This record gives sequence, C-alpha cells and structure tokens, in this order.
Amino acid sequence: MDLTREFMIRQVRAILRRNGYKLSSELSMSSSYDIIGSRGNEIIIVKILYNVDTLKPEIASEMKLLSNILKAKAIIIGARCGIGPLEDSILYSRYGIPVFSIKTFSDFINADQYPIGFAAPGGFYVKINSKLLKETREKMGISLGELAKVANVSRRSIQLYEEGQTAVSIDVIMKIEDYLNVNLIDTVDPFQNPPEIEEKDKFSFPRDNFDREIEELFKKMGSFVYFVRKSNVDGLSNMDDILFLGFSKMRENLMEKVRTIEEIAEITEKYGLVFTELKDLDKNLPIINLKEIEKKDKETVRNIILEKRFRSY
Repeated sequence: MDLTREFMIRQVRAILRRNGYKLSSELSMSSSYDIIGSRGNEIIIVKILYNVDTLKPEIASEMKLLSNILKAKAIIIGARCGIGPLEDSILYSRYGIPVFSIKTFSDFINADQYPIGFAAPGGFYVKINSKLLKETREKMGISLGELAKVANVSRRSIQLYEEGQTAVSIDVIMKIEDYLNVNLIDTVDPFQNPPEIEEKDKFSFPRDNFDREIEELFKKMGSFVYFVRKSNVDGLSNMDDILFLGFSKMRENLMEKVRTIEEIAEITEKYGLVFTELKDLDKNLPIINLKEIEKKDKETVRNIILEKRFRSY
C-alpha cells in the first residue's frame, strides 16, 4: 500500500486514541492543524504532511501561536522531505517546529521515547554525555590525540565534545563508542525550547468592522485578540482563560461555529465563546450578540462574557 497523507492521519489518530487522548474532529487540509488532542494536562497539536517541505509559513505561524497560547506541544508528522524519506528516531525541524516520522511519533506517544539524533546541514548528529565521555577517556588512560585519531577528527573536536560545546555526527560517535565500549548518546528533547513567537506569527489584524469591534471589546477588558486564518476557530484571546473565539454573521453556520467551539473547549479544557450580530439566540448557548453589549460598561460586559463562556467539565 502506498503511503498517503490520509492514511497517515488515520494512523496518527489511532495511535493517540489507543493512548487515551481525546481528539478533535477531522479538518480540511488547509487548516493549521489536523488534530488537537489532550490527555490529562497535556495538549498536543499535530499537522500531518506527506512531504514536510510543503509546510507553508502561515500554517507554521498559526501552529506556533496556538501552541504558545495553549501551552501545547506542536508536532509536524511527515513521510519525507526534499532529500528523501524521513529517518526514524531522528528529529527534524521546520520553522522551529519539531518534525517526526510516523515511527518516531509512535515511539514518543507509546513509550515516551525521544529521538536519538537530529538532522542538521551536513547530516545527522547526536547529543552526547560529555561528562561521561571525558571520565571514560581519562579512566582508560586514552589521550585526546589517540581518541581523535580513532574518530578521524581533530584533537580540538574531542575537547569540544567533552565540553559539551558541539554536537557529534553519528558516524563519529559510533567510532568513539566502539573504541571506549560505552553508550554516550543522550536522547533529544524536541520540546526543550518551544518555538519562538515572532511578530509575523501574530495574525492580530482585523479583517473587517466586525473584527474591529471585537478587538475593541477585548481591549476594553484589558485583553488581546489574535485573528487566525487557518484554524477552525476565528480568534484566540487570553481573557479569563477564554482562548477560543468564533465569529458568525450568517445564521446557517452559527451552530457549526458553536459545535466547533464546544468541541475544542472540551478537548483542551479551556473556555470558548461565539460572537454574532444575529438576534433571537438560544440563551443556553455560548453566543453573544455583539450589538447588545457594545454600549454596556466594562464590568457588565465582563459578567456577560463570564456567564456565557463555554466549558464542558
């Protein structure tokens, strides 16, 4: 069977379900993520691509923004990149987001096993236990020059390895480990340094007057709104843990927005809210008519928002 993106999505969803994750519904390919899942306090955001080099900058920006606001792990899963298939147990990166093969992802979810190496210009590299390297070499009475000759690198390179100043290529570390008869490789934590959020990652510009009114409303509350373009929600905020916002101007898609907000709020155990200009709304739903609150004072608006926000647990 040829590996396809659709098959990979089914694989990933099955891996997560078997490990007790609550999962979002399937989304279109143009979305900034394919799956949001949660298990306990952990939230994971996954984008799946056959070729990870097709990842678009705007998709990466929204993934980083979502992961930053949700304190979630963002992961891209792929089958290949421009130079060939993704190697298992190797960490790749695109726009600062960790990239796994299916097998690497499965090992991480099933066994909490991190990659043993990472891809960088020039090949594959590993992190090593520099302290153990130095202790073992000195205990065995091996000089820097002797070990450098075995590994076919410079004496200075061995010094840098022992000082933890540089990564080691896989072929070099294999020679050193064989010669010293010790395991020196440390696994790589893909989430040790979360992706940095740059200004270009913040899709905070409103598209129309409706967006501008919502932006001003949250400013009045002392909060922000990021307007996202590639997600199944329309905005993200930090007001009282109300993270997910939906906007609807048409009655025919109002309930779809509500269901989306309810689902993602339930999965992430955060709050969600839908804003509209439509009238005659079900008072039991997490929907607010923007026109009905725009002239109310700050405290009244805050109380209405807190009362209407959706949280399912």
